[in-house]
Amino acid sequence: MSLVEIINFIELIIITWFLIQSGYTLSVFLVGRVIIVYYECGIFEDPSTLYEKTIYTLLSITVGVGLYVTKSYTRSIGYSEKYSC
Repeated sequence: MSLVEIINFIELIIITWFLIQSGYTLSVFLVGRVIIVYYECGIFEDPSTLYEKTIYTLLSITVGVGLYVTKSYTRSIGYSEKYSC
């Protein structure tokens, strides 16, 4: 592999990650509370074992960013919980 191929592969990974986060953010806007509850049930509040820490890290990296963007956006526009589905 040449350096150009490696850089293109890294760009592809970054773009794919961004698209996944964007899709998840959109799904949180559309489905609302269902996805937020699923995420909150899937994480451990105080992870103590290696398994819990691994699950917490993977969920935070893959799903947590989209949830964070959604919560930040809804808070900044004054969106209230009483208007959600």
